[in-house]
Amino acid sequence: MSKFSTWLNGLTEDVTPDMSNDLVVTYDASAATSKKVKLVNVVSGGLADGTWTDYSSTSTITGSASWVTKQIFYKQVGKTIYVAFTLITASVNTATMTFTVPVAAAAGLSDWIFPYSAKDVSTYAVGMGDLHTGASVVTLYKDPTYGAFAGSGAREVYGQFWYVTT
Repeated sequence: MSKFSTWLNGLTEDVTPDMSNDLVVTYDASAATSKKVKLVNVVSGGLADGTWTDYSSTSTITGSASWVTKQIFYKQVGKTIYVAFTLITASVNTATMTFTVPVAAAAGLSDWIFPYSAKDVSTYAVGMGDLHTGASVVTLYKDPTYGAFAGSGAREVYGQFWYVTT
């Protein structure tokens, strides 16, 4: 039996995980043969269920020159990015609405399409969001048919989605 197998078989369950000194075994198929398996600290390795980061002031957001509420939060767990957003404006200046996310979606996968809650002027609907493969710009549409928003009036959008990065 190899030293690694002996070590792995000797591990015991951590019945009181504290997330600060906990390790996980990861596997990287693209690494050199001798380094495919390694220990990663749950917190410093980016695998913990960490806190949400406020991206509101960093994100490039289109659709209004004056926001009543502008909130975009994200957190990264491994290669998965979770995003939550609330954007409210009393007066829009365009029929399109976009915002940027901090990390581009992985290239080569399909687009990340998600429903969210939309209010265009006075009409509530299920809106549709789209993050293209390899991109970092989210486009919001007023309905599932990818309809454009009205070019004027109030607008509210609320939603959450997740995507994978490289």
